[in-house]
Order: sequence, then structure tokens, then C-alpha cells
Amino acid sequence: MFENCREFEDTRENIVCEEKRTKVTFHNSARETVAKIRIDGCVITDKAVKKCDYLLLCVGIRKAVFVELKGNKVIVAIEQLSATLDNEIIKEPLKQYKKRAYAVVTGNPFPLSKIQNIQDGFSKKHRSCTLRVVRSSRIYDLMSGKPIT
Repeated sequence: MFENCREFEDTRENIVCEEKRTKVTFHNSARETVAKIRIDGCVITDKAVKKCDYLLLCVGIRKAVFVELKGNKVIVAIEQLSATLDNEIIKEPLKQYKKRAYAVVTGNPFPLSKIQNIQDGFSKKHRSCTLRVVRSSRIYDLMSGKPIT
């Protein structure tokens, strides 16, 4: 699935998604085989279509992690994640997968209560996917989604 857009597929311990000054690391403590797939510009090439940056795909356990690296534009990041989940190129092949989405931002543009409301609304719209708005340069456990640092 999405073979031509894979940056790698292996059991590496740390998976880094980075663009400009925004970065997030996922710690693969279970050493699952993970494919890092470029969505923007590869799986979805139409520049007019909103899409996220990366998909981390754990085929063996049917887990999909969507990542949008956005600086301080959290609403735009969430729109891109939502559009990616709704895109048929992504939606159909991953319908049996457990999904999590990360909007990675460099600052904290909203109060925590507003971010919680945004995350709750996203989860209601995309029932099979949870959203986390997270700060850049942090490390998260790939399996649980919990922050490590």
C-alpha cells in the first residue's frame, strides 16, 4: 500500500517527521515494522487538494498515524488532517485501521480548553481517529501516543 511514496519501511526505534522548523519524533519501543509515507506531493499530488504531510503505517497491527507539521497555524493543520482522512485515496485502503492524527505546532496558539474542544470535535467527525495537537520537538510513543519528553 502506497509503495511508491515510502521513505522507508523498517523497525527503527525513532521515526522523525520534520519540515522547516517543525519536528516530531515517534518512539517505536515495540519495534513494529513502520512505513513512513509522504502524503503531500506523493500519494496526493494535486496542489489544490488539502492533505497532511506524512502517514506512519504499522501494517502488522493495523495502525495509521497521520502527521501535519504546521508551525503556528493549528486550524489549517487540522483542516489538512481532516481532508486527508476524507480523501478516498486514503480512506478506502485504511478503513480497517486504528487511526491517530497529530497536528504539530511550534507554539501554543490556543488555551488548553479550546484545544480540547477542537480535538473532541475532530474525533466526533472522524469516529475512527483521535486528534492530538502537540508541540514541535517533542517525542511521543508510537503505540500509545503518550508524550515521552
